[in-house]
Amino acid sequence: MRLSVCLIAKNEENNIGKCLKSVQGLADEIIVVDTGSEDSTVEIAKSLGAKIFYHKWNNSFADARNVSLDNATGDWILCLDADEEIPKDDSEKLRKYFESEKFYQGFFFRSVNILNGAETDSFIVLRAFRNRPEHRFVGRIHEQVPIVGGFDNVRTTDVRIFHYGYDPNIVDENKKSQRNLDILLSLPEEEKTGYYYYNLGNEYAKMHDFKTALTIYNKSIQKSNFNTSREIYFAYLIINILKSYLALNKFTDMVNTVEKYKVYFPNFKDMYFMAALAERECGKYSRSKFYLNKYTTCKDGNYDYPDNGFDKSNNLSALFDELNNMIVWHPSGLLTTCIIVTSPEGKLIDCVKSCNELSDEILIIDANSNHEDIKNVSNYGAKVIGTTKNNILKTMIKKSSMKWILWLNPNEVFPYGQQSYLVDELNNTKATGIKLAVLDLKTYITQSELRILKKQNIKANSIEELEKTLLTSSKKIDSLDSNIFKY
Repeated sequence: MRLSVCLIAKNEENNIGKCLKSVQGLADEIIVVDTGSEDSTVEIAKSLGAKIFYHKWNNSFADARNVSLDNATGDWILCLDADEEIPKDDSEKLRKYFESEKFYQGFFFRSVNILNGAETDSFIVLRAFRNRPEHRFVGRIHEQVPIVGGFDNVRTTDVRIFHYGYDPNIVDENKKSQRNLDILLSLPEEEKTGYYYYNLGNEYAKMHDFKTALTIYNKSIQKSNFNTSREIYFAYLIINILKSYLALNKFTDMVNTVEKYKVYFPNFKDMYFMAALAERECGKYSRSKFYLNKYTTCKDGNYDYPDNGFDKSNNLSALFDELNNMIVWHPSGLLTTCIIVTSPEGKLIDCVKSCNELSDEILIIDANSNHEDIKNVSNYGAKVIGTTKNNILKTMIKKSSMKWILWLNPNEVFPYGQQSYLVDELNNTKATGIKLAVLDLKTYITQSELRILKKQNIKANSIEELEKTLLTSSKKIDSLDSNIFKY
């Protein structure tokens, strides 16, 4: 068995030596195709025993790579980039795969990104295949080798390739992304497949233009058939959509995406961690723990999916402890929280987050407030209901679908330490209304105010009239020491 290591390079004098040294002893020949270097790339490659071929750059990575394949004489081909290396332990393992393989046409490896000297996320790549004329690269950028017989003829391995191409200490990522964008945007319409839009979206995401990235990713979804085909990029597309949503604080969209696509990706654990992050950011701690449990119970070693190493970069034990301390158990269907917004004042998002764990639903009762957060509350699971100031109470009662209604103002929060007491009261009280202690944190004055109502038809036109109406109709009103904090 003879192995040809093939790569293309241009101005890679800072990387190519490390790459080629990592395959010495593994490779029977090293093929380097230079596409126009103006530094010492070629001299370094020659000094390490590489055969040098030249190709004029024509904006096609596939063409350049295929020049290297045309000149390879080995039984197997291993393709690398100049900013990659094979770890020593994996090099020894890889040789055994090549020598023992009788059936498969290619091998999947795991490309591990190295940032500041540490392993970060990883993804699978097809980098080794038999040297046959039908095995050639296609695609001007993000080029691939179609294997005859499809993925069933490709063996998944645990061999790693260390990739340094995203390390800001080594590469100008913005310059690289702009180069890739220029090539992608120049492609003809017939080449714009689901995989094309996936790669195009990735370039916008790398440049932190996440809104554009999501628009492009959705085009990839439309071009990709999850029901009838299996493409490696599908799982990567979904995780990159989730990361883009996270960057834009679109937490509800994150969870909805996980729920929609989990059927296609059994044991894709990183999806569940992203959902756990989203629910935690919303203040939905029970749901966050649910997804974190899913993450920790997924089967390990599934090389079909990307691995972002969340279990290495996060203290899962501490995260579980945090969630357990914040969880408020309550029966479903117990409470609707209505946040009444009549002016642009108050931290509406903080108010929503403070009662998401306690509530079965949160309604924003918006009386033409022009509050800047109105457009964002849906990202945290709240629903906006428009009304007028004269119809706030009627709107609350009509739109609430749970047994009890709690109302707050945007400049208030309901502390987590107080919420379990309220659940006990709601489960056991015979009252129709409940007063809570509202503590003004500016004056430290506490007032007892009617803030909870058992849902029913009430002959009152406003919240101000509500308490009087309850008392005159002999309805019982309880009082709790549970505080609402007013800022």
